[in-house]
Amino acid sequence: MTYDFTTVTEVTLASGAHANPQEGLCFMEMVAWFAGEEHSDEPQCACPVLGRYGIGLNDRMPTDLRDRLLKPLVPMIAGTRGTRDDERRRAEFLAMWTINRILPSALRAIGLKDHGDACATAATLPAARAAADAARAAADAARAAAYAYAADAADAADAAADAYAADAADAADAAAYAYAADAADAADAYAAREEVFATAVEGLRQAILIGPHEGFDRLIDLPARHTALKDLVQA
Repeated sequence: MTYDFTTVTEVTLASGAHANPQEGLCFMEMVAWFAGEEHSDEPQCACPVLGRYGIGLNDRMPTDLRDRLLKPLVPMIAGTRGTRDDERRRAEFLAMWTINRILPSALRAIGLKDHGDACATAATLPAARAAADAARAAADAARAAAYAYAADAADAADAAADAYAADAADAADAAAYAYAADAADAADAYAAREEVFATAVEGLRQAILIGPHEGFDRLIDLPARHTALKDLVQA
């Protein structure tokens, strides 16, 4: 029987890097702990592309969303280190996911339906980059605050097509703000941001499956490390 990772409640995921676990743990630092490695935000067990994207989301998401949406993926990231080809395929997937699945909702929310549709239906990286470029130009021309966020998102998504996973996380963040800017009130804005980040996290979950993903096998050994973590954070 595997261990229920949701019982690890002693640590709340925090943004930024930390010198030691007593100061806090970001998403990838918790992955290092889970894998039994030395404290680091670049654990050897993890695919660096997934790590950069995960850290990007971690640093941009509100605390409650981090713990609810991102923290359950910690066990999945451990054991994802693969080949350069695995990294390339994951980076391209995240770029396409950002342009196909995240940008369209933000663009439609601010009235750029045609551009949203073009991003959603782009089937190749060149087509996706062209759609992101066109969306950025349209958003730039409008000059409203929400459009500026959409332009930032399109710019970052376009850059993500060059295999920079952190840019895909930037795009998700900017798209979340653009989508929220169109919301009627604060509650709607928060729900809009949550929807975008949930989509981004689902992209990370699916990118994990593209290459090696052996983290679940480590769950059986978690209880002893969980006890050690309790002692560590309470020291």
